[in-house]
Amino acid sequence: MRYLAFDLGASGGKMFRADFDGNVLRMDEVHRFANAPVRKNGNIYWDFDAIYGGLKEGLKKAASDGGDYILGIDTFCNDFVLLDSDGNPMIPVRSYRDPRTERCQKRIYEKTPPEMLYRITGNQTALFNTYMQLASMRIEGEGDLLDGADKLVFVPDHLISLLTGKAECEYTLASVSQMYDIRKKAFDRDILSAFGIREDMFPPVVDPGTVSGTLLQDVAEELGITGKVTVIHVCEHDTASAFLGAVLSDSMILSSGTWSVLGVECDEPVITGYGFEHNFANEGSVKGHHRLLHNIMGSWILQQIKAELESRGEILTHAEMASLAEKAEPFRYLIDVDDDSFYAPESMTDAVKNMCLEKYGSAPSDTGSIVRCVLESLSVRYALYASQLEKLTDKKYDRINVIGGGARNGLLNRFTASALGKPLTAGPYEATAIGNILVQMMSAGEIGSISEGREIIKRSFEFEDIKPECESEWAENTEKFKDMYGVK
Repeated sequence: MRYLAFDLGASGGKMFRADFDGNVLRMDEVHRFANAPVRKNGNIYWDFDAIYGGLKEGLKKAASDGGDYILGIDTFCNDFVLLDSDGNPMIPVRSYRDPRTERCQKRIYEKTPPEMLYRITGNQTALFNTYMQLASMRIEGEGDLLDGADKLVFVPDHLISLLTGKAECEYTLASVSQMYDIRKKAFDRDILSAFGIREDMFPPVVDPGTVSGTLLQDVAEELGITGKVTVIHVCEHDTASAFLGAVLSDSMILSSGTWSVLGVECDEPVITGYGFEHNFANEGSVKGHHRLLHNIMGSWILQQIKAELESRGEILTHAEMASLAEKAEPFRYLIDVDDDSFYAPESMTDAVKNMCLEKYGSAPSDTGSIVRCVLESLSVRYALYASQLEKLTDKKYDRINVIGGGARNGLLNRFTASALGKPLTAGPYEATAIGNILVQMMSAGEIGSISEGREIIKRSFEFEDIKPECESEWAENTEKFKDMYGVK
């Protein structure tokens, strides 16, 4: 069987083609395109037509050889398309970083307190949640759109519906919407009714592994595809797919990308007062792989700094930025990377400098010092959340498995291992696409479990093991960070 995995992130989309020979999974990237939020009139959108175009181009390159394939799609979560009765989008697709939720959060939480939302959904308190976006629409005078929409479909589900003609709601996306009772596995009517969100807008919720259908004839003809392409609902939330692609099942997992996501797998949701206090999220997956985790701002900060440098004519790769950072003075500046000021600033470089000025009275002036500040600060945050996670689960974890594109950042991996005081395994780097494919393989009957799939991953991909260094120095600076930023 041959597989296709379309993986869309906040900075780009990729199409992979994979073959399994009964022993090793071989995977090739066949298409890549850039993706970025678009600012217009104070709002932030996605260029959905460009995203769909990237998907079609990837399909054309990957599946126009006349062969049969299975396709799975994963993307970021929370963002959605409102469709009219003819299946046409009613408005452009807003990005989860759009500022409307920040404007409306006080009124939303007055009506639906965060504690109540957490008790039902287990989701983190965050501006980007789907519930926050829909409630903000009602508050800011767009309630007629909610009343008039025929369907609300999440971004990956809409991409699938354009390919197969069938609109459904994949479980992992519903599970992080902040409207879904994660224990009862149903949208919660009390949450929905608070801001007049109609339950009948949501298509039926389906589990990962459910077959959607095959390509519509007009899509296949447009792309020159003559073979059969079967589209399957995988874990469409990209982090859910990424965690499945981790090679170490009984370790901490750090998915390192635009967002950093640190967590562990559990059999059931863990919803406690401590979890709420420290904003740990419960998120769905395939059975037995429920995720308990914390979101961290991640490579988003570095991506924005890199883009600002490029706008000034300073073209640097991430490796070159890390090289400059390695030469900079250690622990000169630490910032709280999870502060709201880094969520969607006009200038990320200025946001970093402003926090340093506030806390230290001075700021890094060169690129290496700025990047080192961000990398060290990320690692300190990882260490703090790791400690909280062990307390929440009442379990010590001996190792951390770093996956995703950020796992290629050797300097950040060294800092992370040292900050946590744990050995680190880096890889696989394309864990999201791999996890996407594992669900396809289970649906096709080629493997019986994720555990079986992880044994295939170990045989198929390269990994790097990193030991912690200078642990006492990292521990000392982590304590300084806690005092400086009032972290418990």
